[in-house]
Amino acid sequence: MCLSTVYKKNSGSPDNILLEYVTEAETSGEDLIFRDITGGEVCVTGRIEKIDLVKNIIIIEPSSD
Repeated sequence: MCLSTVYKKNSGSPDNILLEYVTEAETSGEDLIFRDITGGEVCVTGRIEKIDLVKNIIIIEPSSD
């Protein structure tokens, strides 16, 4: 099983990690919803900047609202 880490754009530091061990991602309007292996959930308004399935990372750009 491949699990991903979700980061805020222009980051790679642990301070910018939004969620680790992500198993599921979905959209709802402008919201991005990520769920981890334990069922934890993070919801962010923004857009996906990049998904790298080799490095198991998802980079998002949160809205500046």
